[in-house]
Amino acid sequence: NMSCKPEEVKPPRDDMKKVLVLYFSGCIGYSNDANQTAECLPLTNCKLYEYCRTDPTMNDINFLSPSTASTPAFCVLPADHDSKMDRVAYLIHAYDRLMDSCNVCTAHWKIIAKDIQTNYEDFDGFVLLHGNDTMAYTASALSFMLENLSKCLVITGSINPIFDIRSDARTNMKTAILVAGNYQIPEVTIFFRDRLLRGNRCIKRGVDSFFAFDSLNVPPLLKMGYHIKETDNPTKLPKRCKLKIHAKLNSNVSFIRIYPGLPIQVIKACFEPPMDGVVMQTYGLGNVPSDRSDLIKLISEAIEREAIVVNCTQCPTGAVTPVSETGRFLEELGVIFLSDMTAEAAITKLMYVLS
Repeated sequence: NMSCKPEEVKPPRDDMKKVLVLYFSGCIGYSNDANQTAECLPLTNCKLYEYCRTDPTMNDINFLSPSTASTPAFCVLPADHDSKMDRVAYLIHAYDRLMDSCNVCTAHWKIIAKDIQTNYEDFDGFVLLHGNDTMAYTASALSFMLENLSKCLVITGSINPIFDIRSDARTNMKTAILVAGNYQIPEVTIFFRDRLLRGNRCIKRGVDSFFAFDSLNVPPLLKMGYHIKETDNPTKLPKRCKLKIHAKLNSNVSFIRIYPGLPIQVIKACFEPPMDGVVMQTYGLGNVPSDRSDLIKLISEAIEREAIVVNCTQCPTGAVTPVSETGRFLEELGVIFLSDMTAEAAITKLMYVLS
């Protein structure tokens, strides 16, 4: 069952904020037992809910309520030392088959978006538990698919499972829930370690570091310390409109990183039909080799048949801009320069625009 619509959405106390936690992928709820897939993810009977329910740092025992396997009860975060923070009750929904995030595709983004839409009016905020490898892609895709989003969606995960004694999972999950319940940040975000980042500006920066994600060109929305520091005025709300989801994406998008000696066969595969869009990751300010007439020809032919060709930089910081001779030539051909957009955002936005 890949859909989510809880039967009970009444928290223990009426003045509590309600957050729906969707556990979709990743190792955060992995426990070392026989009930697991080859990727070490539980097939059924995920133990994350029971762990959170019985852990006093994840659930205030003063609000412990009866629970059954078919109707999980709300957990309530312990009170924060900041008296301005509302109490937050959260409900965990683990999908029946969790997956390695390497297997996430556009169809899964549609499922997540529809589940958020289905539960949108019943909850104050949402947390998506997701594996790290494709988290930046999912955050970018959902930021385009969830139109008129006026509630906070925080995506988080962990390097180690929550059951490990040395894990980042508890802090990431608790803080994500606290933020989703208390901050009206109307966008898709990623929380990792001690920072809330704009989702479609993120990259994965480390393989196994707890400091796994970064937003190199845009400052964090929130920074966590003894106090929570707002760094980019994230609480300004747009006009409240009904949430719409744009569930259709065009997957005929290719990605090509320019490098010395790039074979023509690779270039052709990226620029010729059925590709409707191409993301070029180029040198520095947006440059490609000016003496590669084969590359220039294929770019021109793709644009002539109304494919969209966009340009982003290989550099971790900075932006592409058509200031060099090569850059100006690409712009004249019709290549779109994406400033400091990440590759993940460029790919998913092109899927969205083309659909």
